[in-house]
Amino acid sequence: MIRFGIRQSFDRIEQVEERYANLNAPVEVALPYYWDIYEPVRRHLAEIAEKIKSYGTTVLSIHAVQAPITDEKFKKGENDQF
Repeated sequence: MIRFGIRQSFDRIEQVEERYANLNAPVEVALPYYWDIYEPVRRHLAEIAEKIKSYGTTVLSIHAVQAPITDEKFKKGENDQF
C-alpha cells in the first residue's frame, strides 16, 4: 500500500500549532533539519508528538534530522520518543 501525504516541517516549538493544527491531509513530520536547530526541541519531542496527535493530524512518518546517525548525539535518551 502506498499512502501519500505532505511533508510538514518546523524549526521551533512555537511553530507546531500553526503548521499542524489545521491540516486536512496526512503528513510526514519533518524534524528540524540540522542538529543545531534540532537540539533545542529534542527534549520536547514527547510534548510535540502529543500536540500533533491532539489536532487529529494523521502522521505517516517522521523525517529525522540531518546528521550522521553514528554520532553519539543520536543515542536515545529517556525523553527522546515520538
